[in-house]
Amino acid sequence: MEVTINQKKDNVLVGRVEVQGLVQFTGATPDNLQLVESLAKQLKAPSSNIVVKTIHTNFSRSDAAFFAYVYADENSRRKYERVTKHLRKKMEEASKKEAEEKKAAEAAA
Repeated sequence: MEVTINQKKDNVLVGRVEVQGLVQFTGATPDNLQLVESLAKQLKAPSSNIVVKTIHTNFSRSDAAFFAYVYADENSRRKYERVTKHLRKKMEEASKKEAEEKKAAEAAA
């Protein structure tokens, strides 16, 4: 997977950089997590501060256009990004799993 950034727009008011570009891939279209990881490496930003908004594939070609936000810090991402039902459910499951692991570690100690 090769990521090419075509346009960067710095939005100081919101505290983010808006990024547009192209992804060239082989096989299936990369998912959001794969794109976030490659953008994090390329932009030298933490992956938790990157939000991919869209990935549009071109018909019968192995490339896609994407649009993403790279936030300056975690607080600005939380302030401006909407938390949907399925994201909220994933966060709850992750917190339950962490609590169980913490209890298991305490019981072992």
